[in-house]
Amino acid sequence: MKRLPSPRIAVIVPCFNEELTIGEVVRDFKNTLPEAEVIVVDNCSTDRTGDVAEAAGAMVMREHAQGKGSVMQIAFEKIEADVYVTVDGDATYSASDIRKILDPILKGRADMVVGNRLNAANSEVWHQHRVLGNKMICSFFNLLYGTNFSDILSGYRALSFDAARKMKFASKGFEIETEITAKAVKNKLRVEEPPVIYRKRPEGSRSKLSALKDGFKIMGLMVKLRMK
Repeated sequence: MKRLPSPRIAVIVPCFNEELTIGEVVRDFKNTLPEAEVIVVDNCSTDRTGDVAEAAGAMVMREHAQGKGSVMQIAFEKIEADVYVTVDGDATYSASDIRKILDPILKGRADMVVGNRLNAANSEVWHQHRVLGNKMICSFFNLLYGTNFSDILSGYRALSFDAARKMKFASKGFEIETEITAKAVKNKLRVEEPPVIYRKRPEGSRSKLSALKDGFKIMGLMVKLRMK
Protein backbone atom coordinates (compact mmCIF):
# COMPACT_ATOMS: atom_id res chain seq x y z
CA MET A 1 0.00 0.00 0.00
CA LYS A 2 1.29 3.43 -0.93
CA ARG A 3 2.05 5.53 2.13
CA LEU A 4 0.34 8.91 2.23
CA PRO A 5 2.64 11.93 2.73
CA SER A 6 2.62 13.46 6.21
CA PRO A 7 0.81 16.79 6.46
CA ARG A 8 3.04 19.86 6.40
CA ILE A 9 2.59 21.76 9.65
CA ALA A 10 3.87 25.31 10.14
CA VAL A 11 4.01 26.78 13.64
CA ILE A 12 4.03 30.54 13.07
CA VAL A 13 5.22 32.76 15.92
CA PRO A 14 4.76 36.51 15.30
CA CYS A 15 7.17 38.40 17.57
CA PHE A 16 8.18 41.88 18.64
CA ASN A 17 10.89 42.13 21.30
CA GLU A 18 10.49 38.66 22.83
CA GLU A 19 14.20 37.92 23.33
CA LEU A 20 13.52 36.74 26.88
CA THR A 21 11.02 34.00 25.95
CA ILE A 22 11.33 33.12 22.25
CA GLY A 23 14.10 30.54 22.72
CA GLU A 24 11.96 28.57 25.16
CA VAL A 25 8.93 28.74 22.83
CA VAL A 26 10.90 27.48 19.83
CA ARG A 27 12.55 24.64 21.75
CA ASP A 28 9.25 23.53 23.31
CA PHE A 29 7.46 23.28 19.98
CA LYS A 30 10.40 21.63 18.21
CA ASN A 31 10.68 19.02 20.97
CA THR A 32 6.93 18.39 21.22
CA LEU A 33 6.22 18.39 17.47
CA PRO A 34 9.50 17.64 15.65
CA GLU A 35 7.72 17.10 12.31
CA ALA A 36 6.56 20.73 12.23
CA GLU A 37 8.51 23.71 10.94
CA VAL A 38 8.72 26.48 13.54
CA ILE A 39 8.78 29.89 11.87
CA VAL A 40 9.38 33.04 13.89
CA VAL A 41 8.22 36.22 12.16
CA ASP A 42 10.36 38.98 13.68
CA ASN A 43 8.42 42.23 13.36
CA CYS A 44 11.12 44.94 13.62
CA SER A 45 12.36 43.84 17.04
CA THR A 46 14.96 46.12 18.61
CA ASP A 47 16.39 43.32 20.76
CA ARG A 48 17.89 39.92 19.83
CA THR A 49 14.57 38.12 19.21
CA GLY A 50 15.52 36.93 15.72
CA ASP A 51 19.02 35.77 16.67
CA VAL A 52 17.78 33.87 19.75
CA ALA A 53 15.02 32.20 17.71
CA GLU A 54 17.50 31.15 15.01
CA ALA A 55 19.92 29.74 17.60
CA ALA A 56 17.04 27.69 19.08
CA GLY A 57 16.37 26.13 15.67
CA ALA A 58 13.58 28.25 14.16
CA MET A 59 13.39 29.54 10.65
CA VAL A 60 13.26 33.34 10.99
CA MET A 61 11.39 35.71 8.69
CA ARG A 62 12.11 39.40 9.23
CA GLU A 63 9.14 41.53 8.24
CA HIS A 64 8.96 45.33 8.41
CA ALA A 65 5.20 45.74 8.00
CA GLN A 66 4.08 46.98 11.42
CA GLY A 67 1.64 45.01 13.58
CA LYS A 68 0.67 41.44 14.40
CA GLY A 69 -2.13 41.39 11.82
CA SER A 70 0.19 42.55 9.05
CA VAL A 71 2.82 39.90 9.70
CA MET A 72 0.26 37.11 10.03
CA GLN A 73 -1.24 37.97 6.64
CA ILE A 74 2.23 37.96 5.08
CA ALA A 75 3.07 34.65 6.76
CA PHE A 76 -0.09 32.94 5.45
CA GLU A 77 0.74 34.17 1.93
CA LYS A 78 4.42 33.23 1.94
CA ILE A 79 4.46 29.95 3.86
CA GLU A 80 3.20 26.75 2.25
CA ALA A 81 1.64 24.28 4.70
CA ASP A 82 -1.36 21.99 5.10
CA VAL A 83 -2.04 23.31 8.61
CA TYR A 84 -1.01 26.64 10.11
CA VAL A 85 -0.62 26.94 13.88
CA THR A 86 -0.24 30.45 15.28
CA VAL A 87 1.05 31.06 18.79
CA ASP A 88 2.41 34.05 20.69
CA GLY A 89 6.12 34.25 21.46
CA ASP A 90 5.71 35.19 25.14
CA ALA A 91 5.69 31.62 26.54
CA THR A 92 2.16 31.96 27.96
CA TYR A 93 0.89 29.03 25.86
CA SER A 94 2.09 25.45 26.24
CA ALA A 95 3.38 23.25 23.42
CA SER A 96 1.92 20.31 25.36
CA ASP A 97 -1.53 21.35 24.05
CA ILE A 98 -0.52 21.18 20.39
CA ARG A 99 -2.42 17.92 19.72
CA LYS A 100 -5.64 19.46 21.03
CA ILE A 101 -5.09 22.27 18.53
CA LEU A 102 -4.06 20.09 15.57
CA ASP A 103 -6.13 16.91 15.79
CA PRO A 104 -9.59 18.34 14.97
CA ILE A 105 -8.17 19.62 11.68
CA LEU A 106 -6.04 16.57 10.87
CA LYS A 107 -9.02 14.29 11.56
CA GLY A 108 -11.33 16.39 9.35
CA ARG A 109 -13.64 17.63 12.12
CA ALA A 110 -12.74 21.31 12.00
CA ASP A 111 -11.39 24.01 9.69
CA MET A 112 -10.17 26.22 12.55
CA VAL A 113 -9.31 25.44 16.18
CA VAL A 114 -8.98 28.09 18.89
CA GLY A 115 -7.34 27.37 22.25
CA ASN A 116 -9.78 28.40 24.98
CA ARG A 117 -7.84 30.05 27.83
CA LEU A 118 -10.91 30.95 29.88
CA ASN A 119 -11.29 27.65 31.71
CA ALA A 120 -11.08 26.70 35.38
CA ALA A 121 -7.55 25.30 35.08
CA ASN A 122 -6.22 28.82 34.42
CA SER A 123 -8.22 30.68 37.07
CA GLU A 124 -5.17 31.61 39.17
CA VAL A 125 -3.39 33.20 36.19
CA TRP A 126 -6.06 35.63 35.09
CA HIS A 127 -6.33 39.08 36.62
CA GLN A 128 -10.00 39.78 37.21
CA HIS A 129 -10.18 42.77 34.82
CA ARG A 130 -8.70 40.73 31.97
CA VAL A 131 -11.25 37.95 32.45
CA LEU A 132 -14.06 40.51 32.53
CA GLY A 133 -12.75 42.31 29.44
CA ASN A 134 -12.34 39.09 27.46
CA LYS A 135 -15.80 37.88 28.41
CA MET A 136 -17.40 41.23 27.55
CA ILE A 137 -15.77 41.29 24.13
CA CYS A 138 -16.68 37.67 23.46
CA SER A 139 -20.30 38.20 24.59
CA PHE A 140 -20.61 41.24 22.31
CA PHE A 141 -19.23 39.22 19.39
CA ASN A 142 -21.69 36.38 20.06
CA LEU A 143 -24.57 38.85 20.23
CA LEU A 144 -23.61 40.46 16.92
CA TYR A 145 -22.91 37.24 15.03
CA GLY A 146 -25.35 34.81 16.65
CA THR A 147 -22.52 32.52 17.75
CA ASN A 148 -21.47 30.82 20.97
CA PHE A 149 -17.69 31.28 21.19
CA SER A 150 -15.83 31.21 24.50
CA ASP A 151 -12.49 32.94 23.76
CA ILE A 152 -12.23 34.77 20.43
CA LEU A 153 -9.06 36.65 21.45
CA SER A 154 -6.86 33.60 22.03
CA GLY A 155 -3.49 33.77 20.28
CA TYR A 156 -3.19 29.97 20.07
CA ARG A 157 -5.06 28.60 17.08
CA ALA A 158 -4.80 26.49 13.95
CA LEU A 159 -6.24 26.83 10.46
CA SER A 160 -6.32 24.41 7.56
CA PHE A 161 -4.71 25.50 4.29
CA ASP A 162 -8.12 26.01 2.67
CA ALA A 163 -9.41 28.06 5.62
CA ALA A 164 -6.36 30.34 5.60
CA ARG A 165 -6.61 30.90 1.85
CA LYS A 166 -10.28 31.88 2.06
CA MET A 167 -9.50 34.87 4.26
CA LYS A 168 -7.77 38.17 3.51
CA PHE A 169 -7.19 40.39 6.51
CA ALA A 170 -7.31 44.16 6.85
CA SER A 171 -6.34 44.32 10.55
CA LYS A 172 -2.79 45.42 11.23
CA GLY A 173 -2.70 45.01 15.02
CA PHE A 174 -4.11 42.89 17.83
CA GLU A 175 -7.58 42.95 16.25
CA ILE A 176 -6.41 40.15 13.96
CA GLU A 177 -7.81 37.33 16.13
CA THR A 178 -11.25 38.97 16.07
CA GLU A 179 -11.12 39.42 12.30
CA ILE A 180 -10.09 35.79 11.77
CA THR A 181 -13.03 34.63 13.89
CA ALA A 182 -15.50 36.95 12.14
CA LYS A 183 -14.37 35.75 8.73
CA ALA A 184 -14.53 32.13 9.88
CA VAL A 185 -18.21 32.75 10.69
CA LYS A 186 -18.78 34.45 7.34
CA ASN A 187 -17.18 31.53 5.48
CA LYS A 188 -19.15 28.98 7.57
CA LEU A 189 -16.00 27.30 8.84
CA ARG A 190 -16.23 24.53 11.42
CA VAL A 191 -14.60 25.78 14.62
CA GLU A 192 -13.64 23.95 17.82
CA GLU A 193 -12.42 25.52 21.10
CA PRO A 194 -10.57 22.97 23.27
CA PRO A 195 -9.33 24.20 26.68
CA VAL A 196 -5.61 25.01 26.82
CA ILE A 197 -3.10 25.91 29.53
CA TYR A 198 -2.41 29.62 29.94
CA ARG A 199 0.61 30.73 32.00
CA LYS A 200 1.89 33.96 33.50
CA ARG A 201 4.45 35.90 31.53
CA PRO A 202 7.97 35.34 32.88
CA GLU A 203 9.44 38.06 35.08
CA GLY A 204 10.70 40.94 32.94
CA SER A 205 8.47 40.17 29.94
CA ARG A 206 5.96 42.88 29.01
CA SER A 207 2.67 42.68 27.11
CA LYS A 208 2.39 44.96 24.08
CA LEU A 209 -1.40 45.00 24.25
CA SER A 210 -3.23 48.02 25.69
CA ALA A 211 -6.43 46.70 27.28
CA LEU A 212 -8.41 49.92 26.78
CA LYS A 213 -7.06 51.17 23.45
CA ASP A 214 -6.99 47.77 21.75
CA GLY A 215 -10.30 46.79 23.34
CA PHE A 216 -12.06 49.74 21.66
CA LYS A 217 -10.39 48.90 18.33
CA ILE A 218 -11.61 45.32 18.59
CA MET A 219 -15.20 46.34 19.41
CA GLY A 220 -15.23 48.81 16.51
CA LEU A 221 -13.92 46.18 14.11
CA MET A 222 -16.64 43.72 15.14
CA VAL A 223 -19.36 46.23 14.26
CA LYS A 224 -17.66 47.23 11.01
CA LEU A 225 -17.28 43.63 9.81
CA ARG A 226 -20.83 42.76 10.84
CA MET A 227 -22.27 45.71 8.90
CA LYS A 228 -20.44 44.53 5.78
